Amino acid sequence: MAELKDTIDLMLSEDPIERLNAEYQQLTIRADKLFGFIQMIKKGKVAKPANFSLLKKQLSIMSSYKKILEERISLL
Repeated sequence: MAELKDTIDLMLSEDPIERLNAEYQQLTIRADKLFGFIQMIKKGKVAKPANFSLLKKQLSIMSSYKKILEERISLL
């Protein structure tokens, strides 16, 4: 799995397409980590935080955002 630091060059690029790809990669990394954390909570490996419902909502919104970025990239 890539790390956020691996996206720095793309993020700092003057090319908007490279920045869009960096945005997509960063979102994917963050969403994957959040998904993993939620799975750990569901399996009882981590105590369920008071904001658990917000974490699930955040992941859902991130998934929608990711689909939008995928569509934008496919139109390039």
